[in-house]
Amino acid sequence: MLPPKPPFRESFFARAKIFRLTILCLVLGLSSVAAAQEAPPAFSGAISIGLDHAGVFAVPPGTQLIVVGNPAIADVAKPSKAANVVVLTGKSFGQTNAVLVDAEGRVLGAALVRVAAAEAPLVTVQRGPDSRQTYACTPTCAPTAGLGDTSEAFQALAGEMQTRQALSSPWTGINPAVPALPGAAGR
Repeated sequence: MLPPKPPFRESFFARAKIFRLTILCLVLGLSSVAAAQEAPPAFSGAISIGLDHAGVFAVPPGTQLIVVGNPAIADVAKPSKAANVVVLTGKSFGQTNAVLVDAEGRVLGAALVRVAAAEAPLVTVQRGPDSRQTYACTPTCAPTAGLGDTSEAFQALAGEMQTRQALSSPWTGINPAVPALPGAAGR
């Protein structure tokens, strides 16, 4: 036997309450999506970015060419011709400029780019005048490649990183420069 139906008035108000809550959830959800999809900041004026960090910036429509004063300090890439954004990457400490140019050679904008140390918990260990090693402590300290480290420390870490990447590659053993793991010959 089915339970008795509630009176019309109670079921109407219950449905109305559920409808209002649903609408409220949709509005709050859409507003959070809209907030998450805010336009990137404009690529103009003074821009600061951390070393080894990237940022997305808006450029004027029609931007075809981006000229970077010192590409050793910062790199700017446009993901596609149609996109009105660029990706800025800090490559080395310092300051440079970048100029945005259209297809006719007109300057559409310019920016001063400053690359500074990233806001990361880094520790630098100096052992005498000729030995420096950087550690990233997030939360446990591990060696990381840092500008200004001695070449021996830098090269040792670079070698470890290359070996680790080679070991994690699905194509290990195909490249003669990459040693194959024992038992990985059938890959």
